[in-house]
Amino acid sequence: MIKIKNMRPRAERLASFLAELQGEGSQSMLARRLKVSRSSVNGWLSGTGWPDSENLKKLASLKGWSVDDLQNYLDTGEPPTDDPLQLLVKKVRSLPLKDVAHLAFICNETLAQRLSGKEVG
Repeated sequence: MIKIKNMRPRAERLASFLAELQGEGSQSMLARRLKVSRSSVNGWLSGTGWPDSENLKKLASLKGWSVDDLQNYLDTGEPPTDDPLQLLVKKVRSLPLKDVAHLAFICNETLAQRLSGKEVG
């Protein structure tokens, strides 16, 4: 990870994230992938600049993350989970109450059918 004296934790995490995306390639190669200048990438890596919301979207998508996933990682240092159950729980928590109620009904029905030995279709 790139360490700059007195760099804030979010900036350190962004620099680490960028370095991972850059891999063995150059800053110029990463800049071309993002359609930004090399000096922009250099500023983000050094902690002297910060990507705007459109560039945060681009960065997140290069990793297969949502912008919320990237923001959470930058805030906490915790990468998003790949655990399907955790992803499902996260999605359920973001649903409107009506949809959660419908999902609960389906889950309850499925559980009852499985407990009775009937196949669920």
